[in-house]
Amino acid sequence: MARLVRIYNTTYRKYLAYLPEPTDNGTYTVLLLEDDANINADYIWHLNRMAENVFTLEVPHLDAQLIQLGDNNPNIPNGSSCAWLVKRRSQSPMELIYDRDAETITTNTGSVSEYLSGIPNDPYAYFVGRSVDQWEIQDA
Repeated sequence: MARLVRIYNTTYRKYLAYLPEPTDNGTYTVLLLEDDANINADYIWHLNRMAENVFTLEVPHLDAQLIQLGDNNPNIPNGSSCAWLVKRRSQSPMELIYDRDAETITTNTGSVSEYLSGIPNDPYAYFVGRSVDQWEIQDA
């Protein structure tokens, strides 16, 4: 059963948000925004628990789920990737792990975990190779 949550980045004091309009390639932009940002963004996610501390993040009204795509941003380290929402039919769900002690969110795929993160003065959310940010999962 899905739980409605807001994902708060305590490092930058911003929420994981998404734009409800798709990009030209059909993905949805994922951002880190203040709660009172004056843009058309949404902050509510459906957290689907897969196992203890393992979950996926989805947005049912967009039929979309959070994934990681590409490393084409010059502001992030090589091997890192951007967080995006994509239509559920186009990819399998990406599992994430929440470490309550370290307050980190990591990928649960592949041989190397990547950490959900932001970078200073950049509104986008990324997956990076080392722990940078701390997160809270808040009931919406």
